[in-house]
Formats: sequence, structure tokens, C-alpha cells
Amino acid sequence: MKRAGFIGLCIAAALLGCEGSETAPVLPVISEVAPLSGKAGARIAIRGSGFGRDISVVEVRFDVAVAKVESISPSEIQALVPVAAQSGTIKVRVDGNEVEYATPFTVEVEPKVVFGVSAIVPLYGESGTGVTIKGTRFGEDKDALEVKFARNVQANILSISDKQINTQVPEGAVSGNISVKLGDKEVVFSTPFQVVTAQAPFVITKIEPTSGPPKTVVTLTGRGFGTDADEIEVHFGSVEAMITAITQTEIQTSVPVGGQTAKILLTKDGTTVASPTEFSVTGIMVITKVEPNTASVGAEITITGRGFGEVTSALSLKFHDNVTATISALSDTQIVTSVPEGAVTGRISITKDGRNTTMSPSAFTVTTGG
Repeated sequence: MKRAGFIGLCIAAALLGCEGSETAPVLPVISEVAPLSGKAGARIAIRGSGFGRDISVVEVRFDVAVAKVESISPSEIQALVPVAAQSGTIKVRVDGNEVEYATPFTVEVEPKVVFGVSAIVPLYGESGTGVTIKGTRFGEDKDALEVKFARNVQANILSISDKQINTQVPEGAVSGNISVKLGDKEVVFSTPFQVVTAQAPFVITKIEPTSGPPKTVVTLTGRGFGTDADEIEVHFGSVEAMITAITQTEIQTSVPVGGQTAKILLTKDGTTVASPTEFSVTGIMVITKVEPNTASVGAEITITGRGFGEVTSALSLKFHDNVTATISALSDTQIVTSVPEGAVTGRISITKDGRNTTMSPSAFTVTTGG
């Protein structure tokens, strides 16, 4: 009897011992998510422990959007960023046990490419001069597009691609802004096109010198200028210059701040003529390229050129309509910035030391993020 009781106690103790030795559940732990940003459909790796091997009990969420889990091991999950994902923390649930990674994941959104004009080359010419219009979302049906010079003078479209229109200055065109229309969408390029008259009653035969920095005195020689400076406009690129002296055969002016390398344009009584050669603006701050030339608010862009210097406080960077941007990196030949809130399509300007200003060679197109 005593032996039976002893055996019973042993069995009970053994059973209790078994209960006490049950293995506790292994909870999932996230130690790393790589990369920490990506577009919808991008593959990410979630590394840690406790994920198990049963893919059917694992769920990965970007906020409320559930991701597709492609593979799993106890220490790594491979998943795809879901289409409906939004920036925020990533959560992993394994067999009912959930863990959240503290560092937010950034969902990259492709900028929405919209119908727009970014550049027109050249910005002057006589009737029949070839003109290239650059931009986005033009389509490939030239019958669906309309290109008009000022006063609704329609131009003939020679060829078209989604990013470029080839046309020419039509007969009867006058100086002013060019517009491009596609269906109910119409965009007007901000910089006016100067229509040059081949057989004008006045003409520029020579410019001297043919290069120099801002404030360089330049003499235009020709005929038919008149003697009233108020009746004549002189432009270096798109920037008007001041006339300091004028006779029938000679005009004295100076290179304006912000003037661009181009033929010098002379306008009188609504008629414009161009110098026989270009004037090269030298020894100054110049923007040669903006990359990308189309982006949405917040996107990083790089401005390439020369003469920027290396003192950020000496520069003022503005998008069209006087919207100021912050410079995040600077060298004498390159500026890195981001498209600021409120930016609109147009040329970018940089002013140095409060007096020297240069502008991007073409308009920067601000798109809507989508």
C-alpha cells in the first residue's frame, strides 16, 4: 500500500514536471527593414527572428495595406510594397503575434507627368524659321494639337512626338507668347517669342564687341534706327537693355544683368530684327542645365553651370513667380535644391550678392504628384 502511494506521488510529480517544462511561444522580432523606401511593387527584406517557416500564418502590413509575402525563413521575410501602401511603419503578424518596426518606411510616388511646355528653341526668328517646342504629354497625333503664335496666328506642325513638336514661324506671326493646345488643355509659354522681320526698314549690320560680361558697353551699327531711344527696345536674349546713345546708324547700350548669349534683338514700331552674329555673355554666373527639368514639389533637382561661388548666403534661388527655394548643397559649378511649396512652371533664377542674376535656359515644369 505504501509502495502504491509512493508510485502515485511520482506519477503526479512527473505530470507537474511536464506542465512546468512547456516551451513558451517565440515572438517575432524585427531588427532591420531594407531598403527603407521604395515604390509600389518593390521588394523589401524584413530581417529579425521568430518568423517561422509557415507563410500561411504570416501577414505584413504597410499601415492598413497588406503586402504580398513572397518567401519566409525564421530570420527573414521577403515582401512586395503593396499598391495602396502609404508611408509609415511596417507591422508583421505571425500566428496572431504582432510586432511593429519603429523606423518609418517611405513609399516613393512617381510624379504625375502632365501636359506642358518646358522650352522653345530658338526664341526668335523670321517667317519660315524652324522652331522646336519641348515638353511632355503632347501625344503623337498632330491633328489633335494646335500651336499658335501671338494674336492667334496658327502654325503648321511638321512633326510630333510625346515630348517634342517641330513647327515653323508662320506668315503673319508677331512677337508674343506661343501657346500649345490639346483638347481642352492649353499652355502658354512664359517667355515671348520675338518675330524677326527680314526686310525691315532698319537693320543691324555689326555688333562690337561680340562678347563680354554684364555692364560691357556694346555698339550696334546699322541704319534706320532713328534718334528717339524711347521708340526702340534692345534685348540680350529675353532681357531688355538700356540705350545710352542713339543715332540713325549707331546705338550704344550695355549688357544687362541676366542677359543671355544670343543674337541681339532690336524692336521698333512692332518690328524686330536680329544682329548678324550672337553676343556671348561671359565671365558671369551662368545656368547651363537643370536636371531633371520636370518634377513635383519636394523633389530634388540639380542646377549645373558656373560662377555660383561657394557661399550659400550670397545666393538667392527662386522659382518662377518669386518662390524662394533652399540650397542644400553648393559648389562653383553645381547647386542642389528641392522644388519648394508654391512653385509654378517657369524659369529658375539665381541672384548673387544681390545684384548679379542669371536664369535657367528654359522653363522648369512643376508637375502634380500622383
